[in-house]
Amino acid sequence: MDIFSVVPLALITAVLSAVIALTGVFISNRSNLNRLVIQLDHDSNEKSKERAGKLRQEAYLNIAEELTRINTKLGSLAFKEAGSVADDNDLSGLMSATIKCQLVAEQKTAHLISSLSQAYAELTAYSVEKLTPLRFCNVNIKFADEGHRTASEQADNIVKEITSLDGREAAESEKLDRLFKKLEACEARAMQCRDEREQQYVRREQLLEIFVSEMTERLAPVEKLYSKTILAIRSDLGFSV
Repeated sequence: MDIFSVVPLALITAVLSAVIALTGVFISNRSNLNRLVIQLDHDSNEKSKERAGKLRQEAYLNIAEELTRINTKLGSLAFKEAGSVADDNDLSGLMSATIKCQLVAEQKTAHLISSLSQAYAELTAYSVEKLTPLRFCNVNIKFADEGHRTASEQADNIVKEITSLDGREAAESEKLDRLFKKLEACEARAMQCRDEREQQYVRREQLLEIFVSEMTERLAPVEKLYSKTILAIRSDLGFSV
């Protein structure tokens, strides 16, 4: 029996229309789903790029701060007291910032940062080596100054004691001789400490002159590398250079 002769044409038409409509819905839903997946992937990529951009910006700003700190410190070493700068050689902040930049920075910029950090580490080691004798000079100057002051005070006290002797005590040559010998020893000690202090001052000036000359020569190429690195960081962050 022909099914089309039994089932009303209107019903068949309705069923076919429903099937076509349902198929259209499936196709539309699948298309919407594909668009949704694409949009989610796009949003995910954009968020990843945004997170990477923030990490890069933080890393760049951190390394720029550390590089500037070390550059300023090294550039001003010769104008500070040797004792105060020789202990200021902590590079942990610079090393940590450099490692972070290796993970997120542009390859060229990362190479510049690494090269500059290495140069700063070498300069810091050099400055510690050269400033150590200057620190010893400062210590020796301090000891000699204290020795001179102590001996001078003792000599002054002995002079006061001698002038305070009455006629009978002054006539006792043994006591007076003992005081004069003590005075002579104190004055000799004061002169010795004074001479030692002057010698240490001269030596410190000589060492400082050599250090300033050598440090200036070593800093010149590093300063150029510093400027080049900072410009690369500004460029990567989208600032005008």
